Amino acid sequence: MFEHATVTALAAHLAREHAAAPSAPVTAGKASATAGTAPGTAGTATAPETPAPDVAAPEGPETALPARVAVPARTPAGQDIAIVGLSGRYPKARGIAEFWENLKSGRDCVGQVPESRWPRDTFAAGRTPAGGGTSAWGGFLDDPDCFDAEFFGVPAAEAAQLDPQERLFLEVCWEAVEDAGYTPAGLSGTGEPGPRRSVGVFAGVMHKDYVLVQHDAADGDGTSPPAPLALNAAAVANRVSHFCDFRGPSLAVDTVCASSLSAVHLAVESLRRGECDAALAGGVNLSLHPAKYRTYSALGLLADAAPARSFGAGGDGYVAAEGVGAVLLKPLDRALADGDAVYAVIKGTAVNHSGRTPGMRVPSVAAQAELIEGCLERAGIDPATIGYLEAHGTGTEIGDLIEVQGLRRAFEKHTDAKGFCALGSVKSAIGHAEAAAGISGLTKAVLQLHHRTLTPLVGDGTPNPYLDLDGSPFRLQTALQEWTGDTTRPGTPRRAGVSAFGATGTNAHVVLEEAPKAAEPALGDDATGPVLVPLSATDGERLRACAERLLRFLETKEGAALAPAALAHTLQTGRVALAERAVVLAHDLDDIREGLEALVHGGGTGDAGVRVWRGRVAEQAVEASLLDEDDVRADLVARWVAQGKWGKIAELWLGGHDIDWHALRGGAAPRRVHLPTYPFAKRRHWVTTAPGRGTERPDRPSVTEPGRPATTEWRIAPQGAEVPAGARQSGLPAEEKARRYLRGLVADRVGRPAREIGPHQGLIELGLTSLGAVGLSKDLAATVAPGFVPSALFEHGTVAELAAHLADRWPEGLARLVPDRPAVLAADRPTADAAEQRTPQEAEPGVLDVLERLRTGALHLDDAIALIDEESYGK
Repeated sequence: MFEHATVTALAAHLAREHAAAPSAPVTAGKASATAGTAPGTAGTATAPETPAPDVAAPEGPETALPARVAVPARTPAGQDIAIVGLSGRYPKARGIAEFWENLKSGRDCVGQVPESRWPRDTFAAGRTPAGGGTSAWGGFLDDPDCFDAEFFGVPAAEAAQLDPQERLFLEVCWEAVEDAGYTPAGLSGTGEPGPRRSVGVFAGVMHKDYVLVQHDAADGDGTSPPAPLALNAAAVANRVSHFCDFRGPSLAVDTVCASSLSAVHLAVESLRRGECDAALAGGVNLSLHPAKYRTYSALGLLADAAPARSFGAGGDGYVAAEGVGAVLLKPLDRALADGDAVYAVIKGTAVNHSGRTPGMRVPSVAAQAELIEGCLERAGIDPATIGYLEAHGTGTEIGDLIEVQGLRRAFEKHTDAKGFCALGSVKSAIGHAEAAAGISGLTKAVLQLHHRTLTPLVGDGTPNPYLDLDGSPFRLQTALQEWTGDTTRPGTPRRAGVSAFGATGTNAHVVLEEAPKAAEPALGDDATGPVLVPLSATDGERLRACAERLLRFLETKEGAALAPAALAHTLQTGRVALAERAVVLAHDLDDIREGLEALVHGGGTGDAGVRVWRGRVAEQAVEASLLDEDDVRADLVARWVAQGKWGKIAELWLGGHDIDWHALRGGAAPRRVHLPTYPFAKRRHWVTTAPGRGTERPDRPSVTEPGRPATTEWRIAPQGAEVPAGARQSGLPAEEKARRYLRGLVADRVGRPAREIGPHQGLIELGLTSLGAVGLSKDLAATVAPGFVPSALFEHGTVAELAAHLADRWPEGLARLVPDRPAVLAADRPTADAAEQRTPQEAEPGVLDVLERLRTGALHLDDAIALIDEESYGK
């Protein structure tokens, strides 16, 4: 009835298909598929002179359509696209490894709406068009409110205003780049000789629930100014490009349920046109506000009571799900030349629209069939070689039937083979991730190719009675099974198709092939000597988490097969070096495990030749910069390598200096391997809730008094006043004093502790906004640098550069800069009467506070000495 959507068209169909018995049987195959035969009518007569129309037509006489003629493959040679990085988070899966384990075990990841989202009785009175209740089912992420703002240099106040979809997609894209064994700079070639490489970002996104959350939070709250709303979807992609300094296309794509697979298609086309050298593509979908459930249930789209299952019986709607995922793509020939580890190869992609159907949300068998057939033809792929099809599979009886009809039409035109293609859908396990549906299905298909394993559909095993797959090319994949090669065509690689169909008519399809053997991770490479295995993080807790993740991975079958040289090379060149650091010297995987154990548990490393160094990048003295000039550092490293002084190299890296890791090998670099990615901190960042809504308001950041930043322990001595003795004794050079002063000022502007402000980190990278830059300029002009203008911050873009500029231009102002008591001590200073009543032990409470600040790193030793100095307090 969806194919023949008018009375006239349906009457003609009935007359052709059910008028009389045939004079001679016609087998189900190419002829019946061309004539539009529905499943279950194989063997009935067809009238080739008046074939069924391929689209839902307006009322009127039908016109016979010419038979489709196969077109030659149009994909140019060398246009295959490699998937080299993979990342994602899905219901009951914090990462790809857990996602794969859930798929293998057939785990049901669908449940009722968590109370943390909205009360389950929110829709108690709501009714669907069929008279049922509003859906209370879905697949949900555990912590969509969490974000590692510190890692990305986003002030806490700003992080709470960002759409969590934007934040999660940023983290997952970072993970995909790391999973491929790259840093953003390494991927784009920043700082390397030759032209910069272009990296694109394509993000599928359709919902903006957080705007409603923000609106509700601000409703009726007259105590604070209105918060900015996360209105624009463009930032989901643009935030990634901005933070990673990628200059390729950066697009947010909304084709509703086909969004993320459409994003993959656009990324592939951009790579093939030469617009990009690499591209991140994926999508994100969160259910943060009940309005979506209310709306979709009112439209009759969501399942009422029991969760629907892909290709299962009784599905009356779909189950919404959350998810976020991304793939890193490169041209296959480039990936192989660069030594990348390839998960799978994209042979072809296609996108079309259903055109005019009986309704905007009504799918088209003909359009879906044309899409898949055209995609296969352009990729030069015989449908008979497709061993698995990751279907859209919403779980509704009619929707799944229409999809199978389209598949049969596309496949049966080219092959008579039966039951060779397994049919599955990730939605049976996690639900329908809407904008992220395509990337979740693509990720499942890629993992199946990578592990050569087919995973089962989740459900009670009762199939949709309308499907009638007997005699078709397809079979439902109901059990975990090894994916064997095609025995009838030896040497044919494993291949898969992935579909995603948008509710408003957009259809997308991708054809995948297993990675060529030459592109698999190097498992047998052996180091010719010991290797240095570096780890780094923002703090000690994250460093331990890094070590723990890697240790667990090495206990898996895949991790135990890695070569130490490949592992070390990936961590040396494929991770951004952060402040908290450790280095393990190892000859084999056992040494690496022993060193990681020491980092996780704090134990010793024995006497087996395993050594571990720990350190945190401190603020370098001015003299240390000499190591970064000319070829001094390179000559030192080369000499230490020749002498086997690995500890010297480790200590140099721990001190914050760059190491030319390639020089340590002296030969060809091992291929990159897939390793665990950075363990982002889980810190809640959420919009403040209006009073009376039952949600606790988070602590507001303190407001800084102009000219007196709260975390800055310095003050300007009045013109002509005597400088305190403690400050005179510190003897700090003007540039060093400027660095410390600037760290406090910048810390106040970006909302981070001063100890986390690195002298060589870009001010913008640290989170300094344009308004913050103006405020910082006013602070400097009012204290040490009269006449300072904001444009100087763009010329001198780090604390170290700005400190040198201040020391050169305003040495007199820096000379009057002296350490001061912490502002908290001044605010809590007792009256004279109270001080007289204290015991000697209580007379100096500020000393204990200063010592505590020294212990935590909030104060430098020289500053602490000046603060405790009696004369300093007297002044």
